[in-house]
Amino acid sequence: MMDRITLYASVGGVPRYLELLDPQLTLTQNLLRVLSSPMMLEDADTILREQFDKPHLYAAVLESLARGVTDSKQIAQTLGVEHREVSRCLKMLERAKIIRWEGPATARFPDTSRLGHYRIADQYFLFYFRCLAPVRSLIERGQTKEGLRQLCESLDGYIGAEIFPGLCREWLYRQWRKLPFHPQYAGAHWGEGTQPIDIVAINHEDHGILLGKCNWSKRPIGEVDVRTLIKQAATAMPQPAEEWNVSYAFFSRSGFTRSARQAIGNAKCFWVNFDDLDSGLQEDAPSRGRGKLRV
Repeated sequence: MMDRITLYASVGGVPRYLELLDPQLTLTQNLLRVLSSPMMLEDADTILREQFDKPHLYAAVLESLARGVTDSKQIAQTLGVEHREVSRCLKMLERAKIIRWEGPATARFPDTSRLGHYRIADQYFLFYFRCLAPVRSLIERGQTKEGLRQLCESLDGYIGAEIFPGLCREWLYRQWRKLPFHPQYAGAHWGEGTQPIDIVAINHEDHGILLGKCNWSKRPIGEVDVRTLIKQAATAMPQPAEEWNVSYAFFSRSGFTRSARQAIGNAKCFWVNFDDLDSGLQEDAPSRGRGKLRV
């Protein structure tokens, strides 16, 4: 499954990108095909040039978002342009569905929350600016092997931060019958002075909330991870907290320690390993409540 996640991270579900892959080849060979494709290297430039009047500025804004700079004033300062120009770019990119506004999952309406920020919604653009653009010059100079080495280094962090959490949220939607409630929305959570939480699934009407951690690292989830999430739950809970039914979920590429399972105590908890995630994602997605999950 790890190879499939890596290839999904690289090409998403776009049919013409999927055609680059050959199931008979190894992961490395398929990644070389992706890297060597003029289509993958040039589509970002082509799309921005066709849709926007200042493609270089739009590309710079997307590059900033890909690096995690989400404040429009900070982006403007970094690029040395007027703030209103960046604001216009963001609005136009949102209209084109290349980026979206996303708020903390516990907000009543995350898509319009004032605590939200812009993030890249189109997976090709996210992959391009996070992983492909930094090695593009190497590829164009014919240094494909070095480009592949650097790509693989950045891919692991990209998958852990963006792709794996999205797949875990999708698992919650598809396996909702196993949960204590039917999630209306699942997304990340953050707040002032608090550490972000990978997953919060919520149903405001049923007062159900699930908090989760997504572990893409090569070490198993341990006791410290469990206790940290339990502590974070206190800061993420909508008020009054006592009205909510709380459960937890841990998703791990590398399993779980015995002490982690013990640390959760009597709380309702789901332990989802790679095989569980894989089988759960094979099931058809049910209809969803308010909001959509975006991988």
